[in-house]
Amino acid sequence: MNGTSGGIGTTFKQWGPGPIMVNHQFGDDASKNFGSYGLNAWICSVGPSSPTGWRNAAGRQWKKLQSRYATEIPMISDCTWYCANPISRNDKTENGDPWANGDSPAPTEDWWETQDPINFGQWSYDIARVCLNRHSKGVNMTFMDGSSRKVRLHDIWTLKWHTDSVSDYEVEIPWLRR
Repeated sequence: MNGTSGGIGTTFKQWGPGPIMVNHQFGDDASKNFGSYGLNAWICSVGPSSPTGWRNAAGRQWKKLQSRYATEIPMISDCTWYCANPISRNDKTENGDPWANGDSPAPTEDWWETQDPINFGQWSYDIARVCLNRHSKGVNMTFMDGSSRKVRLHDIWTLKWHTDSVSDYEVEIPWLRR
């Protein structure tokens, strides 16, 4: 379903261009908006036009490059979209259904390949945008300290995505054996 007319990436297909890119254009030519990596949106500064930040949690934005956790703060990683803003499992600040799955892995390994690229329901799977079996049970990431490394899929939940991230070592990925 998420084929050439899509916009959302898959495990082995880049995100963009496609109809969903109309509202996410990064220049004058939408046909040039594509990639296979995405930003950790929590590293972005919150501008005056968006004072509440991602998910109404401006206090979670990193706001500066220096941090004692720099080796554990993802900046860029393999991704099915140009960004993701994962939350922690059991995150008490989230209320309501729209982002209820922000901490959940995709239900199946080929889930992104089967999704309607315009359906809002799958957008709530923020961390699933990064949990892709692209590199033998891992993804490539670049961290705030400038280092890059492969991260095992189960270890994605142990990283400091935002200022209040809580490491989770008990995540089960239904389609991946440890």
